[in-house]
Amino acid sequence: MFFRRTPAISYDWVIAGLGNPGGKYAGTRHNLGFWVIDALTEKWGAGRRYRKFSGELRSAKFAGANVLLVKPMTFMNGSGLCIGPLMRRHKDAKLLVVFDDVSLALGKLRMRLGGSAGGHKGVASIIRRHGEDFHRLKLGIGGGELDYLTDWVLDEFEPEERPVALDMIAKAVKKIEEIIADGWERAMTTGFSGEPVVSKEEGDGDAQ
Repeated sequence: MFFRRTPAISYDWVIAGLGNPGGKYAGTRHNLGFWVIDALTEKWGAGRRYRKFSGELRSAKFAGANVLLVKPMTFMNGSGLCIGPLMRRHKDAKLLVVFDDVSLALGKLRMRLGGSAGGHKGVASIIRRHGEDFHRLKLGIGGGELDYLTDWVLDEFEPEERPVALDMIAKAVKKIEEIIADGWERAMTTGFSGEPVVSKEEGDGDAQ
């Protein structure tokens, strides 16, 4: 008797949200990438969670595109240990990485294609294992001027900050849907409020 192998899904997008696994870190500023993946999972009714490539993965569909939602389980500094092998397996997919950014004020978002890690150790790990040519969605948490930066990113949001953070997650979800439905270049022409971008740096789209 012969068994036909089920063909592997061909993904159009891999969306990876960065963070640290475990309840200890769930509410911290450094885990905003995980928050976005959880929000997409719920909104899109993503498939059952499974573990592979040192990550927590779910398949989803949006606007006719096959999307793989990923939360690396390697801890932040080892994010590339998940993303590198995963993207070698799904080499035809576009990669979008979602992560916190201390250089942006709380509530501000920014899109970027390629470039350096900007001091973010999770992004640096991905660059080492995959290269720098991938799409990025940065979520501002502020604090870049602080001396105790490690404590800052691993602390939870203050009560007055949390509504701003949740609004930022909602805007990130909306922008990701726009990226998938309309394409990266088109999504770059509008701010995160849906209004046209007034000004932008090369390779960046700033929230207005």
